[in-house]
Formats: sequence, C-alpha cells, structure tokens
Amino acid sequence: MKKIVLIFFILGSMFIGSFFYLELDLQKLLNISNTIAFVNERWLPPDTTILPARGLDILTTLAIAFLGTIIPAFFSFFCSFGGSHTTCFNRKLYAITRGVFGFFRAIPEIVLALIFIPTVGLGPLAGVLALSIHNFGVLGKLYSERLENINPGLKEALLMLGASKAAGTFFGIVPKALPNLIADTLYIFERNIRNSLILGFIGAGGIGQTLFIDFKVFDYEKVSKCKRFNFNAFFSPGGACQKIL
Repeated sequence: MKKIVLIFFILGSMFIGSFFYLELDLQKLLNISNTIAFVNERWLPPDTTILPARGLDILTTLAIAFLGTIIPAFFSFFCSFGGSHTTCFNRKLYAITRGVFGFFRAIPEIVLALIFIPTVGLGPLAGVLALSIHNFGVLGKLYSERLENINPGLKEALLMLGASKAAGTFFGIVPKALPNLIADTLYIFERNIRNSLILGFIGAGGIGQTLFIDFKVFDYEKVSKCKRFNFNAFFSPGGACQKIL
C-alpha cells in the first residue's frame, strides 16, 4: 500500500511540477472561437479539384509507409526471438538484442531522414530508410514482448515429444503470438502513413512535400482535402484497412 501511495505521490508531483514549469495558461483556451473561425474561413470547403493531380503523391506516401513497415517487420520478426526470454536462454544475446532494439527505437524518424538526405538525396529513399531503421527497433520491441508473454507450455510439450528447439518455438510459440504480431504491424503501418507525411516536409517525398508547399502559400483548402483523403479514406470505418481487419 505504501508503494502505491508513493507512486501516486511521485506522479502527482511530476504532473503539478510540469504544469507550472511550462507555465500553461488555460485561459487561452477561451479563445477557441478564433481557431474555429480560422478553420471555417481558410480550410473549408476543401478543394476537390486537386485530387487527380495529387494522386501520385498520395500513392508515393502510401508506398513509403508500406516499405517502411514490411522491411523492418521481416528483420524484426527473426531478431525478436533473441529478445524474448521465452525463446532465448542466453542472457548476453538477450541483452544485446534488447539494446539494439532500444538504440534504433530512440532515434526519431525525422533525425534519420536528415542523416540520410545528404547521402541519398531528396526523395522517397530517405523516407523509407528512416522509417525502416526506426521501426526495426519499435517492432523488435513489440514482437519480443508478444513472444515473451506466450505461455511456453505447448513448446515444452513438443520438446518432450522429441521436437527440436527451433520446431518447438516455431510451432509452439509463434502461432499463439501471430494475431498480435499482425495487429502490431498494422498499427505501425497506420503510424507510418502519418510519419511519412511529416518526413515529406523535409524533402523525403510524398504528399507531405506537396502539402508543405501549400502551407507556405497559405493554400489551406488544398491541404485539408489531401489530409482527409490520405488518412480518413484509408482508416475510417469501412476503409481499406478496416476491411482487412
């Protein structure tokens, strides 16, 4: 009980301290009408005439997000066996694998893109590399946790029947974790669509680069339409991703 009280006390102190340190003035929220008026005047109605011209840019963004998901998913899947106590009994390998995942996960995609742009130039390749490297750490962490939370009972039963360790792991652990692994991968894909748009602002290609130009010339009607098409049409109820699920 004392530990719980101490935890809540620490969290409460951090919350209050952060609030006052940032000098947040909640009274400014009373000016929300200014934002509503701005959106109504400058963002609405969306300009639908630009969709045919922006179709290739939107497709580029989706392709960057897809490659930035499927490439790290492949490598993370196999490496995650070394980052799970259920599948790896070598402490050094476990620590190294988790450390590698943590290292790549700690580097933001935008920083990686800025690092790669001088090497590969402006365009989608920088975005794909940035997303792939960062998400290798993210998916590796997620996959490792999924494998670690699986009850190893079936694996142990297969080993007792004479199966090899590899077969016991593959047939005793992976099938149980597979639905969660797929769900994590789809979540990262959705996340990558948003991130690839942001990477486009620094020259990594896709619709983000076009939106950045529209922002600079204050053409918000085009921005609002592209954003709605790029995200809502894909992940809204009845959208492509929902149909897959």
